[in-house]
Amino acid sequence: MKNLKSAILIIMLAISCSACQQESQATGENVKGSQKMIAKENGLLLEKVIEHPELQQYFHPDVSGRVPLVIKLDKGIEVNSDIEKFGQAVVITNDTPQKGAYLEVMKLQHQDDYIEFEIKYEIEGLQINGELLKKSPQMFNNLEIIEI
Repeated sequence: MKNLKSAILIIMLAISCSACQQESQATGENVKGSQKMIAKENGLLLEKVIEHPELQQYFHPDVSGRVPLVIKLDKGIEVNSDIEKFGQAVVITNDTPQKGAYLEVMKLQHQDDYIEFEIKYEIEGLQINGELLKKSPQMFNNLEIIEI
């Protein structure tokens, strides 16, 4: 009788562990899917920022070291996108470039309806703050270009 109870207990534990493992895998897949969606939205935001008409005067593609455009991402920020500017692929990196101009993405914070951002363009003495509306990704809310 004890052997039967032990066998049933072992079988129940095995089934329980298997269900937990399957749930954990599903949760992990959901997190990965969510991270990919955020990285894609981040790419869309950066594309809209670098194409914004008010910022074009600061890029100076004719000046040495400005093309290709380099975007440095602060820790924890991911981007999944192929962005082009001035006919070349934008270089996206987590490392601080040793030379040349670069945009530094300091904050990309996702809210329900918008993405809040802070981007610095130190060589031009600018900080770009604002929000991109998720439902209408062509629209910025409170876009500010601040001289620092």
